[in-house]
Amino acid sequence: MANVPGQFVKRASTWRMLAPLVWGQPNDSTIYGILDVDVSRALAFLEQKTAETGSKLTLTHLVTRALALTFKQHPDCNAYVRRGRIYQRRDVDLFVLVASSEATSPTANDMSADLSGIRVACADGLNLADLARQLRRSAADIRTGTRDAVAPLKRFLRAFPPFLGRIGLRIATYLQYELNLNLSRFGLPRDTFGGAIVSSMGMLGIRYGFSPLVPAMRLSCLIGVGRVEERPVAVDGQVVIRSILPLTATLDHRVIDGAQAGRLATTLTRLLSDPEGSGL
Repeated sequence: MANVPGQFVKRASTWRMLAPLVWGQPNDSTIYGILDVDVSRALAFLEQKTAETGSKLTLTHLVTRALALTFKQHPDCNAYVRRGRIYQRRDVDLFVLVASSEATSPTANDMSADLSGIRVACADGLNLADLARQLRRSAADIRTGTRDAVAPLKRFLRAFPPFLGRIGLRIATYLQYELNLNLSRFGLPRDTFGGAIVSSMGMLGIRYGFSPLVPAMRLSCLIGVGRVEERPVAVDGQVVIRSILPLTATLDHRVIDGAQAGRLATTLTRLLSDPEGSGL
C-alpha cells in the first residue's frame, strides 16, 4: 500500500502546472486568509446535540466536521505537491492539534509544554458525534501517554543531534512523499498529518493566529479556530449582537489559488452558519 493513496491529476490548469515548478515546498508559497463566521445558530445547535447525545460537542468538533465536508465537496483542494506535480488525495484525512494538559495551564513551562495531535482518517465519513468521540478518546490517550500519532517523530528527534535529525527528517519526507513509499514497517506512520490541520487557538485566548505550513507535512491547508466573541453586526439594516468565530487559514498557494480559497470559504461559512440546515 502506498504512503498516500491517490492519483496523478492529469488535467491541471496552467497555474497548477506552473506553480510547483516555480516554488519549492510551502516555505515560500504560503497565502493567508481570515474568516469571521456568525456561529450563533451553531452554538445553539451544539448545545442541543450535546443534550441529545450525552457527549460534549465543541466548536472544534464542528469546524473539523465542516472542513471534512468542505474538502469532500472541493476535492481539488485536497491535494499536495509531489515531484513538481499536483497529486489529489483519495481520502479526506485531517489532523487535529491537541495540547497537553501542561501546555494549557497558566503555570506551564513554555519550553517544555508539548503539542501533539490526532489524525482522523476519512473524516468526511464520520458524523459529528462519532468524530467528537474519536477525538476525545484519542486526546485522552495522548495525555496519559497511551498513544500519540507523532510519538515516532518525537523519539526520532530526541535520539539524534539537530543536524542529523534535520538530515533524517528530509530523507524520510523524500521517501514518504516524493517517492510515495509507505514506511510504517519501519515505525514511521503513514501520512501522519493528512491533508489539512485544525488548530484550536481559542482555548488559549487567541482571537487570530496564523500557523506555518511545515514542509515535511505536505498538506494544503491549516485552519486556526480562534476565540468566540460577541460583536455588533448589521443584519437587515439593524445592528444586532452575534457570536462571531474567527477562523484563520494558512494555504499552500501551489495547490490552492484565490478562486479555490473563495469557494472553500463560502462552503465552510455556509456549513458553520447553519449546521442544522446544512446537515452537519
